[in-house]
Amino acid sequence: RCTVLINLDPVDENGAAITGDPANAKVQVSFNEIACVVTAVNSSSITCTTGERVGEIKPPSTSVWVSGRGRSLINGTAFQTTFRYIDKWSDIYSWQASEPPVDGDSVIVPEGQAILLDQNSPRLFFVLVSGYLEFDRRDLAFDATYLWISGGHFVVGTEESPFLHKATITLHGDRWNTVELPFIGAKMIAVTNTGGLHGGCHSETLRHSGQGSVPCQVDAVGKLDLHGRPGVSWTRL
Repeated sequence: RCTVLINLDPVDENGAAITGDPANAKVQVSFNEIACVVTAVNSSSITCTTGERVGEIKPPSTSVWVSGRGRSLINGTAFQTTFRYIDKWSDIYSWQASEPPVDGDSVIVPEGQAILLDQNSPRLFFVLVSGYLEFDRRDLAFDATYLWISGGHFVVGTEESPFLHKATITLHGDRWNTVELPFIGAKMIAVTNTGGLHGGCHSETLRHSGQGSVPCQVDAVGKLDLHGRPGVSWTRL
């Protein structure tokens, strides 16, 4: 069950108010292409109950449609209107073939999937995050040789809600025996866009095509959030 806060006082292209009673309007809401059953509507909010996720994982998306008014536009950042279906690390059904990773395995969090780390990880080899990986609010340890956040989001606390427990992230390997990835090196944390180190481009760049110059498409940029107790250092070098 969730509440979607939207503005139900829309205006037309000239800025004139569109009249009507939102309480009597037909409203449809969906998250990640899954219907959310509307249970209440008033002039400032819509309350709905999320449906079960079935089939393949869909990228995060929010859609609100009001009869006679059309679809809503996002007011603010897209992150503020994102709803995620969370898969727990400890749940065997979060993993392909119901096989959770063990020591030495590599893990991929694909685009659209959100994983909650609710137990200590095994000693992993390579971890690629193109989706969303967040630490649960408890003392946790995360062990790997390579952690590559490629267009995804790795979260240990947020600015609004800092992580107040103990998080231990350990990178295993050494400069002599660990294989170095091109441009990055051995035992590392890398944050890049979904195209890797050279797959994206600046928005000012123009890509030339047969139809002339068009703005260069920018890939999703990876994000690493580490927000702990104020005044406490995150690193020990």
